[in-house]
Amino acid sequence: MEYDGLPLYLKPVVATAIYTGLRKGEILNLKWRDVDLERGIVSVRENKLNRLQIKYFNDDRIGLLLSLAVRGAYLFHEVGRRIKNVRTSFKTVLRRAGIKDFRFHDLHHISCSYMTMRGATPQAAQNHAGHSSMKRTMRYSHLSPAFQRGSVELLDGLCEGILKTSEGLSEKTVKQEEVKQYASA
Repeated sequence: MEYDGLPLYLKPVVATAIYTGLRKGEILNLKWRDVDLERGIVSVRENKLNRLQIKYFNDDRIGLLLSLAVRGAYLFHEVGRRIKNVRTSFKTVLRRAGIKDFRFHDLHHISCSYMTMRGATPQAAQNHAGHSSMKRTMRYSHLSPAFQRGSVELLDGLCEGILKTSEGLSEKTVKQEEVKQYASA
């Protein structure tokens, strides 16, 4: 992911959204007392479901936390003040980058999607996102065309025996140009 256009104070907030799948309010309310770097976890006390949620950190996220300056009870600060909202600065970054129809909450979707595309089970993605139902998780797990193609390619070779025994049964070999011709008719 590219972070070039983000203000310095916003970079760890965006990275936290991607690494943890947490929502904006949950991220901005994180306190140092909720972080256990030795075990690589954070306890999310203030969340959408009003229940304690444990988030596990990968090595990148732990490194990011270690790079943050401790300037009070909350993790994220700008010039010594707790960050309470990132809406204006986030919108400004998007506008400058020419990105439309994107909200901070879409980082939640990105986290779920990349986790799924990198091999996590649907149940792990559901737990990561803090969703109460698998239906919600599947709505958030948008899979890229390249991932979908790669997934379908996992089936290569399954019908090898069937295909070899059916060779020569058709009158002619289908050519790509002919397929395009019939597709446009």
